Amino acid sequence: MTTIFSLEFDEIFARTSPLGHAFSEKLTDLGGETVRMRGFLAPAVPGKSEALVLTRRPAAVGTQGGTDDGWPDDAVFVLPASGKGAFSPGRRAEVEGILEHGPERIADMPTLVRLRAARLTTL
Repeated sequence: MTTIFSLEFDEIFARTSPLGHAFSEKLTDLGGETVRMRGFLAPAVPGKSEALVLTRRPAAVGTQGGTDDGWPDDAVFVLPASGKGAFSPGRRAEVEGILEHGPERIADMPTLVRLRAARLTTL
């Protein structure tokens, strides 16, 4: 049986500054583990669901992806497992996936935190 750990948005970074972000010890320790998070999902690129973004508050997506101000610093990119649930924009969702952290480009956007092979549930 796989242990599923809970992670909150406030637990992603230990600190942020103009020079960058420092991952929290909890996030670093959970790298590679299955993690559950709750928030609001939006497509990273409008009209596509291969990559989603989980945010603590609902976000209006711009025509090129992201919001008018870009994604929030603590946004988590979600890469759903094929056929593993659906979401409704503007409704709270629960996501379980394998936690990854560190710089990587997804959907031509820089990411710091990702949930891969994710299962989605609308709450």
